[in-house]
Amino acid sequence: MKDIRQLAINECYFNGIGLTGVEFDTALKEYNNFEMTLTDRQIRIADKKEPKFIEFIKHKYGR
Repeated sequence: MKDIRQLAINECYFNGIGLTGVEFDTALKEYNNFEMTLTDRQIRIADKKEPKFIEFIKHKYGR
């Protein structure tokens, strides 16, 4: 089974945003702002429950 981080990164790719693992981690920490554990946030992104994260990435990286 793929790890949840990779599934979350794949979700970004499926939305047309290519990110490196480092870029994803940086954006995730900034977006999360200590609201929940990073693993829980990654699960929500992978399950398509965080559409605002995709918009955040598009704005942050201009992609």
